[in-house]
Amino acid sequence: MNVIQSSGVSALVLLLLTTTTPFAADLSTKSSPPDTKVYQRPATPGDQGVNRGNQGRVTVGHAPQIEVIDVILNNTSPVLGTGPSSETSIAINPRNHKEIALTAFEFNLAWGTDSATLFHSLDGGQTWTEPRIINRPPNGLGIDGCPCDQTIDFSRSGLLTGAFLSTEAIYTSSTADAEAGPFNWFESPIGTAQPTNTTHPSPDQPWMLVNAAPLDPGTQVAGLDEAGWAKRKRGENVYVAYDDFSTFPPTMRVAVAAEGASPDFTTDTSDGVSSGFVNPGHRLAKDEKTGTVYSLFQQATGLGPDSSVNINYRLNRSTDGGKTWTLNGSAGGIVVANADSTQPQPKFCTVNALLGGVDHGTVASDGSVYYVYGSRDPATANNRLAIRHLTDDGSGGFSIGAEYFITGQVQAAVPQVAVGEDGTVGVFYYTCDDDGVASSSFPQYSAHFALSDDEGVTWSDIVLQTFLSPAKDDGDPRQRVLADYMQTKTLLKGETFYGSFSGNAAALGAPVSRIDPMFFRVTASK
Repeated sequence: MNVIQSSGVSALVLLLLTTTTPFAADLSTKSSPPDTKVYQRPATPGDQGVNRGNQGRVTVGHAPQIEVIDVILNNTSPVLGTGPSSETSIAINPRNHKEIALTAFEFNLAWGTDSATLFHSLDGGQTWTEPRIINRPPNGLGIDGCPCDQTIDFSRSGLLTGAFLSTEAIYTSSTADAEAGPFNWFESPIGTAQPTNTTHPSPDQPWMLVNAAPLDPGTQVAGLDEAGWAKRKRGENVYVAYDDFSTFPPTMRVAVAAEGASPDFTTDTSDGVSSGFVNPGHRLAKDEKTGTVYSLFQQATGLGPDSSVNINYRLNRSTDGGKTWTLNGSAGGIVVANADSTQPQPKFCTVNALLGGVDHGTVASDGSVYYVYGSRDPATANNRLAIRHLTDDGSGGFSIGAEYFITGQVQAAVPQVAVGEDGTVGVFYYTCDDDGVASSSFPQYSAHFALSDDEGVTWSDIVLQTFLSPAKDDGDPRQRVLADYMQTKTLLKGETFYGSFSGNAAALGAPVSRIDPMFFRVTASK
């Protein structure tokens, strides 16, 4: 049974969205189709002069171990894709922490001509292969130019599950062998791959996580097994959050299937309604101990100053496997924060339209939630990143903590947050160091990882890589050199952060300035 809830868009928003304005008329907030251009050029002395990594002052109570590895330069496959290699997703096998899978845009190896690429490592990310194991969904809709948006996650049994966007549908499947495949698609009786979004025809930006099935009400958890899971036999669910652009404003939906070789999505419910002006940035966060799942997304309330947008950053929760969604007594969830943000235009650092939002969340081992979001300083016009810690209010809901800033006065975007077993919070993000406009040069980015050991109050910062963009502003308002999102994750038991991002191969010695998928690992043990 499909259940639909509304989060209540204000009359002001509806007025703005139904009024023809240059802003509303000129911009599409749907992230599909992706930017498939391959941005590369010969490396220059300027590239080598700025590229650096693993720098910054670390003042937390422990010295983290940091690794950044170029997945293309450290690859043993005889034939590699040619890009654009942006928009990365990552999965770590909880049964074998050295097995890591990663996806990125490799459109020359798309479903139109071959099985698509999955990057795979069996030695903890030191070396990689690029097997073409994402086989075509049989008779799928709009698959020739894709898979487009991709997110992957391992189950505790070792199955690798992925949600893959085509131009017309989402397809979700699993494989027991991330090196050889194949992926197993759930098929209809006539042999056609069954879309995840069976009755909602305009999906965008699927975000998939595998989580333990919810605990039954009143179940007492005696402890955790060696993998950190509750000591009772229960299965897992596959959750796929997506935006439904067949409605206006876009409806947020979460489809759910029992984890298995070929997931069959029998639940598809609405967890809220977004708005125009911005991409919803629809994301999921999971509580692996209880099976609770959180949904978060952006909802514009109107225009802000200087082409910015005022945004409600919303959070909702399901404790029954995605059948219903409610938080603090509201079916539409709650507003965690309200702030202005410059998105999707002007482009971040002039070459990356923000069509994936500036929001992400994670669940700590005590069940509390951290929510990261963009917050534009009205005095400086800098788009900083802020965080709020949500804790149990004693009545089954959440109290929203104070706002703390992760960044200083910088232009920051594309955040990802995770939290270790010991409570250390880690946040990946990019900064625009120089947009290149004044000097007519290539824009300069830095990929950062920030750490906090006091629940997000104070932060230390690590620069994973600083690099020049391989391209300048090409005049396309949907240009995305980096793409829409990256991923950072932790395992239930551990203090290691695993992540992936779009970086520049010239930073690690390549003669070509190009976007490569980067793997990083930060171990922050006290």
